[in-house]
Amino acid sequence: MNSNYKLVKYKKHPIREWFANIIDKMKSKFAYSKSWDKDTEDKIKMEFPNETEQKQAKTLLEELLSRNSNLLETLEIRMLHRELVDLFGKARFEKIITDRSIQEDILGLSKEQLQVYNYILNYNLIDFSERVGNLKVCSSCKDITLEGLQSLNEQDRQKAISIMLSDSAFLLNDLSMLSSYYERRKNICKQIIDNPQIVEQEYEKEVRKEGKFTYFPARLLYQMKGLSELDRIKYAIIEAKYGMSLEKAKILCSAFGDDIEEIEQSEETRIIKELKVILEEQDTEKLRQADLKEEATNYEGTINIIPNLRNAYLHKYQQTLYRVNEQDYIGTQSVRIGGKKTEVKIYNALGKENNRSEFNMLVTSLRRNLRYKS
Repeated sequence: MNSNYKLVKYKKHPIREWFANIIDKMKSKFAYSKSWDKDTEDKIKMEFPNETEQKQAKTLLEELLSRNSNLLETLEIRMLHRELVDLFGKARFEKIITDRSIQEDILGLSKEQLQVYNYILNYNLIDFSERVGNLKVCSSCKDITLEGLQSLNEQDRQKAISIMLSDSAFLLNDLSMLSSYYERRKNICKQIIDNPQIVEQEYEKEVRKEGKFTYFPARLLYQMKGLSELDRIKYAIIEAKYGMSLEKAKILCSAFGDDIEEIEQSEETRIIKELKVILEEQDTEKLRQADLKEEATNYEGTINIIPNLRNAYLHKYQQTLYRVNEQDYIGTQSVRIGGKKTEVKIYNALGKENNRSEFNMLVTSLRRNLRYKS
């Protein structure tokens, strides 16, 4: 083989690997045993009076700590109940217990509310980490029943859950209000679009509370109070149409807006392009002409907007990755795998004649205890 193409070989040392694994296990156990103190023991005994349950909780905690030695910094001991692990599944449970605020929300729910919460988390799920980070799910599901959600037709169910997962200042706490929900949101936002100064008037009602009542959501008023009239109009349009704040719209366009035409087009890309038009417009009269008609596709396009756009960009990038081409074949190299000698085909990603200037490739390490030598 041409010396220009010579690869680095590796040599495995089974005994050294075995010894390294033993040391790693000892280090891991030592790391969590230092933080598992009397206070942790007392909390387990207090939460689990039954000795059998105590043993199960300790066994589970040992297993969790073996994978995350810093877990006790975030873990609520009350989360170690078997029914919670079974409800979410161990892999998802381990993500939840790294966030104390999410755990506190979950522990404040009844069994029935937990079923609703878990149903919402798993509805048309793309990315669990992104979904579970939406804390408003807990507050939204307290007055909604699982039976009520399941009895809705699919379009209404998607609408309800999209609203509960959204950044909207308009909460949906009762499914009986679903049919009139959008009209209420649109009407209040339309008042702001037509007269941005109404924010001050409603804000005073909210702050003073002297016999005057405002129908405007408090969070909407507080967020709009410091904005210019132009930004209030933009915010109101975005809130009415897509159920999100002005700040979230800016973040989405900053993250995904630049090359939005270059990825596969979808409801998510349509929404980003529409958001960009709204954010870039400086003429208030043109903004006031925005169509605020309810669109079911906006619920579809926002429910998983971040993971779907991220995956679309990832797919676009993967198309640029180097793929093995027989024209790039330059020879073979002998490699020992599992004690057996194997001939591995070698390809030059720069082309057989080194006539490519660059290439993209993902490199993954499959093992960590390999020993290399040239």
